[in-house]
Amino acid sequence: MTKATGYAIIYGVPDSEGIIYDKGCLDNVDLSEVKATDSKSNPISTTKHQSLKLEVDNKGLKFTTYLPDGLTYSRDAIENIRNGNTLGVEIYADRVATGLHVTKVKRVRGIIITPSATGKYSSIKLVADAKGLHEMNDVEYMKEKEKLKLELELM
Repeated sequence: MTKATGYAIIYGVPDSEGIIYDKGCLDNVDLSEVKATDSKSNPISTTKHQSLKLEVDNKGLKFTTYLPDGLTYSRDAIENIRNGNTLGVEIYADRVATGLHVTKVKRVRGIIITPSATGKYSSIKLVADAKGLHEMNDVEYMKEKEKLKLELELM
């Protein structure tokens, strides 16, 4: 299993459709049955089976998912994240909005890991090290990305 983490929602930052999630919109949100999928709707993880963890913090909606190494489409998602082709996610949620401002998210239904979501509004990074799993900071992520690019060039 490979661990990936990121933000599905970042408060105050427009998503790919220009929608802005207001701070506090995730208060009392239902996160009980959320499924993470790839862009072709292949299942990756779920909160029900505890392979997807969601946390509301002061930045937005943080997620941590475990991508199974044994599935072809999961390996594709891992490689796309590793190579920088997939940098973000999209969400499906029941929400209340005024214009382009979401004031309340009632329930999050799904997180889609997709190459089409590549803005500042969401993020996804692979996480692993010999000491255990931790969230990489941006400097570590860029170093790892450069290392992988060099490895690919040498192949």
